[in-house]
Amino acid sequence: MFTSATIEQLYKELESGQWPIFSGVSTHQNSCILTLFIPEKLHYFTGHFPNRPVLPGIVQVHWATQLTQKVFRLNHFHSLRNLKFHNMVMPDTTLKLSLEHSADADSVKFRYYHDDSTYSSGVLQFRPTASD
Repeated sequence: MFTSATIEQLYKELESGQWPIFSGVSTHQNSCILTLFIPEKLHYFTGHFPNRPVLPGIVQVHWATQLTQKVFRLNHFHSLRNLKFHNMVMPDTTLKLSLEHSADADSVKFRYYHDDSTYSSGVLQFRPTASD
């Protein structure tokens, strides 16, 4: 099921201090594009790496999974396919996160990008809703 998301709804449903700053949400029939700013103060940068902070890939996957569950009201994450990290996400970076839901496959393609540069991408697979 698809739900229209707003920045206010996302902040209300997500634990503060562990998320980027959302500055835009654009929803369509089966897709959502979120504009986010990755501030240097996020604790995920601490120690990863000391001389050159980089947002860990697992955090990018976690954010994509959690946001997918909020936006599309999907439950029961099952697996991750075609995960690729193309560029490092540094502090104080603005990105877009594209989420494209394929209802017939119970999957969502995600991609973090800015202009023509892709930072990471993959496919999140969920268990079919009939087994809920």
